[in-house]
Amino acid sequence: MDLVEAAAANGNRHPWELSRRDAVLGLLAGRGRLRDVADVGAGDRFFASSLRALAPDAIYAVDVHYEETGMMDGVHVVRDIADLPDAGFDCIVMMDVLEHVEDEATLLPAVRRKLRPGGTALVTVPAFQHLFLAHDRYLKHFRRYRRRQLLDVLERHGLHVEESFYFYASLFAWRSLEAALSRVVGEFEPRGIGDWRFGPRHPLTVLIRAVLDLDYRVCRALTRRGLAVPGLSLCAVCKNTSA
Repeated sequence: MDLVEAAAANGNRHPWELSRRDAVLGLLAGRGRLRDVADVGAGDRFFASSLRALAPDAIYAVDVHYEETGMMDGVHVVRDIADLPDAGFDCIVMMDVLEHVEDEATLLPAVRRKLRPGGTALVTVPAFQHLFLAHDRYLKHFRRYRRRQLLDVLERHGLHVEESFYFYASLFAWRSLEAALSRVVGEFEPRGIGDWRFGPRHPLTVLIRAVLDLDYRVCRALTRRGLAVPGLSLCAVCKNTSA
């Protein structure tokens, strides 16, 4: 969870957050054994803590907004990616981070330096600039991405994209409707995922999470068969090609 939203969180996890966590963990599990993983832009460390099942050696959570650093609940907490060891990681995850950076060239070269040769960078970003609304401004986003745009910037900085796909087509449809309505009646007040009122076993949480899980799997499967469908989010799995 972004720290902007975490500040007002009530302790419940939004089904979108739960589904996205499971999707990314599944992608990483398919990459084989991971020794060291860094979650850059880790926010409240929910995902970083979830990584311990995949990478038992060392998990790092990096976020410039942390007030305290050190070992916390089995996770190394640091503020600056520069504090990570060079070529020290099998995998670096950036979940909805690049849109917060005014110029990607300030971050991506550092990410590549911290990856071992052949290491994995897994990136998710919000998709489609025409869906940039009040919620994006609330979270201090600079942009949303199209697939080609994201691939170009990653490849330009030495991260070879092995797989990329949009996901959450159902949320794309919902956000598109919101964007259309906002042009008529004005934008709606932004609400963060920290406002979710229901626990993980509540029927509504379970239902929405199941729908999003299915949505993710269908979007990825269709893309792998050459039929890319638009989604609210975009994922890229990259390999560090430096020697």
